[in-house]
Amino acid sequence: MSSTLSALLAANPRTASQLTAAMGLYLFDPAAVGTLRSAAALIGELLKAISTTAASTNSTGNLTLAPGVLAATHIEATAVTGLAGTRIVILTADAGRAPGARLIHRVALPAVSGIVLEWRNATAGGALLTSLATDGSGDDAVVEAYFDGTAWQFLRFSYPANS
Repeated sequence: MSSTLSALLAANPRTASQLTAAMGLYLFDPAAVGTLRSAAALIGELLKAISTTAASTNSTGNLTLAPGVLAATHIEATAVTGLAGTRIVILTADAGRAPGARLIHRVALPAVSGIVLEWRNATAGGALLTSLATDGSGDDAVVEAYFDGTAWQFLRFSYPANS
């Protein structure tokens, strides 16, 4: 235990047994009541808010991925269906998003060749981050991007996803 934490605990009217460590943060005991329980619930909700997940489908046209503004990491799983054609995946660049936020997009692709996916920043006409043309294998793909404070930036791409 660090001296800073020891000093904090010594100054705190609660005893160390009323505090518990989780995920590197010191949280109030979830078995507590009243204000202590409310604080634990609030911290738990904040932890859930900064790491979000979602699922979506796309058979034609554009797909918009909109991670929560507070999300430090957002994982989206999309099932793509349909025939050959171009689909644009738009990564929203909402005001207030923290620099360093990360988006991981796993795409389940059908065994159809000629589906073109383009990941773009903010709008359908925004900067092209990366693209993929399916080869008919049905392999999944994973695209990762990070937010630099102004726009999404391409980070890495895996096709097939397990390569």
